[in-house]
Amino acid sequence: MFLSFNFPCVPARVILTLAAGALAAAPALAAPYADGDLILGFVAAEGTGADQTLLVNLGPSSGYRDAFDAGTNKLNFVTIGPRLATQFGAAWHDRTDLYVSLFGVTSSSVTAATLFSRDPARTLYVSQPRISAGTPGAADSGGCSIPGNTAMTGSAIPMVQVSQRYAEATADAAGVVIIDDAKATTLDEFTRPVAASSFSNFNDGIEQIFAAGSWGTLGDAGAVEAALDLYRLQARSDIAGQYGQEEIIREGVYKGTITVSQGGAVSFIAKGNAPADGFNTWAAAKGLPSGVAADDDRDSDGIPALTEYGLDLNPLAFDALPAPVPAEGGGGLQFTFTKGAAAGMDPKITYQVEHSSTLNADWTALTATVNDATKISALLPAGDPSGRRFGRLKIIKSN
Repeated sequence: MFLSFNFPCVPARVILTLAAGALAAAPALAAPYADGDLILGFVAAEGTGADQTLLVNLGPSSGYRDAFDAGTNKLNFVTIGPRLATQFGAAWHDRTDLYVSLFGVTSSSVTAATLFSRDPARTLYVSQPRISAGTPGAADSGGCSIPGNTAMTGSAIPMVQVSQRYAEATADAAGVVIIDDAKATTLDEFTRPVAASSFSNFNDGIEQIFAAGSWGTLGDAGAVEAALDLYRLQARSDIAGQYGQEEIIREGVYKGTITVSQGGAVSFIAKGNAPADGFNTWAAAKGLPSGVAADDDRDSDGIPALTEYGLDLNPLAFDALPAPVPAEGGGGLQFTFTKGAAAGMDPKITYQVEHSSTLNADWTALTATVNDATKISALLPAGDPSGRRFGRLKIIKSN
């Protein structure tokens, strides 16, 4: 068994680019769109504007990804209030049948090794509604994941189709387009209120519904009517130079929050008051010095401190790791790990069981049979053609 850890690279500086802002010279023009752009969409269930969808291009998704890593907020960078009022009525922000969502996709290709601003093909960006204001710069939503590669493609394809609808339309200076719902492959077909599961695989939806009165206040964005957490999901992690090689595939990683004010001003909140670092808090409680390294192994048991945190072992005493057990019916080995109480609830910590036949670069993620706040378990199947099969638990700490 092999346990490892790693950290994502954090760019020192980033510039958030916007596709819409630089196009103010013309009142109407071909919709500016490039693969991977982030689309903000509005769909009404009934009444005024229900027969059309309003979409606005917020620019490259990768810009928000990098802005979050750099802790860069972008406030009131585009205002679409007048268009929302024309489409959905002056009190659009108080309508209880108006849905807003975010999505972005690089490509639906299952084979291309092309990178789009360091994102592989089938990298998805999707929203989840915030439950409350919470801590600006930290997720306050349910998160999201996709169960397999086929499902990943199944979500990428309709996102590409809707993006194409946007690209075919005529945009105003703010990058806003209006699309008739009578056309095929429009946003309303793939999200609520029409679809039971947004883009086929997000069963809890990616939309927030507006409500009477202000939603709340979120950091530097101030009073807002909608707040959507933005998540990034990648289909692969094996392309040299790509962003997120250390991240688990098909698992949503929080990349900031997009807000909409009553005046229709759109803002992006990256990192505000960052939550306490769970690893450092645990290390201090266990008697380790402040700022101890994640690979510290002062008890010489071969288990680095980050792994001890992930499994709540004693970093100052020799520990043994749990051994795999035969699966029921003799169909392989079951790897089961009990998570530490603090680490299992830590949003910066992710767990992944992987397998290999060579112990080289062919490590592949196993689909967990259980992965909750207390335990992760996965089956290492028998019958590999090589006659060998190795398993490991990978524990990852994000910044």
